[in-house]
Amino acid sequence: MKSIKKLLLVLAILTCSTQGAYSQGFSRGSSIVDLGLSLGWGFSPQVRYEYGLTDKIGPGRIGVGAVVGMSFFSAQSYRYGVLLFGPQANYHLDLAGITRDLDLYFGLGVYFGTLATGEYISGYSFGPYVGWHLGFRYWFSPKVGGFVQVGATGGTGVAFGLSFNL
Repeated sequence: MKSIKKLLLVLAILTCSTQGAYSQGFSRGSSIVDLGLSLGWGFSPQVRYEYGLTDKIGPGRIGVGAVVGMSFFSAQSYRYGVLLFGPQANYHLDLAGITRDLDLYFGLGVYFGTLATGEYISGYSFGPYVGWHLGFRYWFSPKVGGFVQVGATGGTGVAFGLSFNL
């Protein structure tokens, strides 16, 4: 019981000391670039851009943007590469009353792709594929943060990396 009280006290102190430290949040006019890796069909580089489209609607704000990612994997004696891209829309919960360093969001995307095998592009493309995602960003400074995202986004289950507030 004492260890739980100590843990809660430490968490409360940390929360109070970092609350509003960078005053980030997500707002209308925000412009964010995410650079990261996704897991699913191997480690895959991913770049996302998002723009804050609206003022507060309900308990949050809407952002729109796009994602481009590449996946590389092997099966049997073939090597494959997949290029994925598409628009995304996110709903960011307004956590200003709790902390502005944390940006919690969920959204949908429409993804397209093309498959390359070995030395040539196979001509096989796919899409549209509708996917969902849930994620968060934590801002370490006014311009740099980290993100983690999970969901069905064109074959990748988990993505993580750095976020940059432009």
